[in-house]
Amino acid sequence: MRRLPRLRALHEALILSACRDSHGPLNSDVMLLTDMNQVLRRFVIAHLLIALGNCVALSQSSNKQPIAEIPFAFDHTSVVIQVRLNGKGPFNMVLDTGSDVATIDLATAKNLGLNLKSTARQVTGGGSEKSQVFLTQIPQVEIGDLASKNIVAVAVDLSKSSQVLGKPLHGALGYGVLQNRIVQFDYPKRIIRFYSTSPYPKVDPTSNNRVVLSFRLGDDSPIIDDVYVNGKKIRAVIDTGGGGTYFALMPEAISALGLEQAMSQAEPDSRGAGLNGVITSRKGKIKTLKVGSINIDSPTIIFYPKGVGKDNRKYSGAIGNVFLQDFVVTFDYPNKTVVLEGP
Repeated sequence: MRRLPRLRALHEALILSACRDSHGPLNSDVMLLTDMNQVLRRFVIAHLLIALGNCVALSQSSNKQPIAEIPFAFDHTSVVIQVRLNGKGPFNMVLDTGSDVATIDLATAKNLGLNLKSTARQVTGGGSEKSQVFLTQIPQVEIGDLASKNIVAVAVDLSKSSQVLGKPLHGALGYGVLQNRIVQFDYPKRIIRFYSTSPYPKVDPTSNNRVVLSFRLGDDSPIIDDVYVNGKKIRAVIDTGGGGTYFALMPEAISALGLEQAMSQAEPDSRGAGLNGVITSRKGKIKTLKVGSINIDSPTIIFYPKGVGKDNRKYSGAIGNVFLQDFVVTFDYPNKTVVLEGP
C-alpha cells in the first residue's frame, strides 16, 4: 500500500507534462492521458484486491491461532495446569471437563481471603467420606493470557488428592471457565490451547485420523451418545478430570448391562481420590468398547460399585485420560462438538 502515493505522483507528473508540452497534437495527448489513466486505475485496483486478499488470508490464519496456550503436567494421567487466582500464584489445578463447578483447596481459599459460606449439602464427587464443604466465589482466574471472573466454587480439603497426585493440588477448574469456549487438549505435546474460532472449520467426519462427535451438556459436562459397551449403546461423559481412568462404568450401568459377575471377578482398585476421599472401585475387562468409529477389544475398565459417590449420574460411562492420551482433543462448547485427532 505504500506504493500508492508514488502512483498518484506519477499520474500528476504525466498530466503536468502533457499540459506543458505544446508541440504534439492535443488529441493524441488527451488519448495518451486517458489510456494512462485507465492503466493506472487498473493497476491500483489490482493492488487493492491483492492487499484485500492478503488481509482476508491473514485474518483466517489469525483465527486459527490460539488466544491462549499453556503447558500442562500429566501427573498420574491428570491434566494439571498452573493458574493465577486473584493475581496470586501459580497454583496447581486440574482442568476438568467433567466438573460442573470449580473446586478450591480449603487452605488455599483461606489464604486468598475468599468469602466462605458453610453448607450442610454433600458435595458431588467421588469417595464415600463426608467432607466439610464451603461455597465460595473466585473473583478472577487466569489461565495464561485468558481471564475468567467470578467463578463459583466449592472449598474443600484436598490434602488426600494431593497425596495421590504426589504434589500440592490447589483445586480443579470445570465448566465455569470452559463454557462458551473452544479448548484443545493436546495430550501428545502436553499443551492446552484456547481458540476464538474452531481450528477445524470444515472437518471431514470420515477422516482416518479424526473422530467428530456431537455432545450435549448434562450437569454441565459433555455427554456423548455414540458409545457401545459389548454392543449395547450407552451415554458417556468425556472427563478430562478422570486421571488413571481409561473407561469407567457407573453403578446403574453395571446392572443394566448385566455385568455384575464381571465386576465381582474384577480386582480391587482404590488408587483414585475424589472430593470425598479415596474412591474404592474394581478393575476388570469387558468384551468390546466402541466410541464413535474407535473400536477397542477387551479393554481394561473401572467398575464403580454403589455408594462411592458415582450413583445417579446422567451418564452410564466415563471416558478418561488414559483413553484420551493418544489424541488431540478439541471441545467446541458453542457448537457442542468434540474432535479426537489421532497421530
